[in-house]
Amino acid sequence: MRPVSELIDDFRQRRIIIGPDHFVLGDGYGHPGAHASLFVVARRFYKASDLWEECVVRIIRRLGGRPFDLIVTPDDQSLPTARILSNALAINSDIGGIPVYSMSSCRRLPETSGRVLIHDDVVNRGRQIMQVLDWMNEERHEPIGISCHFTRYAEPELAGLPIFCAVDRVLAAVNADECPLCKERKPVNTLFGKGALFCAQHGDVPPKAHGW
Repeated sequence: MRPVSELIDDFRQRRIIIGPDHFVLGDGYGHPGAHASLFVVARRFYKASDLWEECVVRIIRRLGGRPFDLIVTPDDQSLPTARILSNALAINSDIGGIPVYSMSSCRRLPETSGRVLIHDDVVNRGRQIMQVLDWMNEERHEPIGISCHFTRYAEPELAGLPIFCAVDRVLAAVNADECPLCKERKPVNTLFGKGALFCAQHGDVPPKAHGW
């Protein structure tokens, strides 16, 4: 498998990872969230099937054979990756396909308790992961870890669970009130992420407050 630096270069050349610039991220619920200098253009990523599949292979290697019984995603957008992950694991073992569920379209998990891998294509600040954990606690299932393509979360664990990331630690993000780009008065990119919404919501705030 090629070095991760080559993979990142490929993402940059295909304009899947863009920047540096001043981006405002979503919080998973359609609202402006943290700020970052690099951005993942998801629609381009999902068209690059070779990179997508390479990331899944990297996730499987990072899992290191840890056993689990089902995969849960916070939303339907991450379902395709979770299904590819399930199929890839089935091909390399005799356990068959691992069931995949989305919290946004599945009312209940199977009643039989099981070990759960949570998958979210991009882990930003972890709010959606925490919602999945709350939902799973109600269902009495045991989470064993979190898988993703990209993460902005600065720690190797979230809520005590290990993060198995295909592309690690290249997409740092900060809270809006701590953003160095705002302090440098760098304009917010309004073409990607939630930049336009952020600017619209704060248009009546004195420029000094957000560095515009």
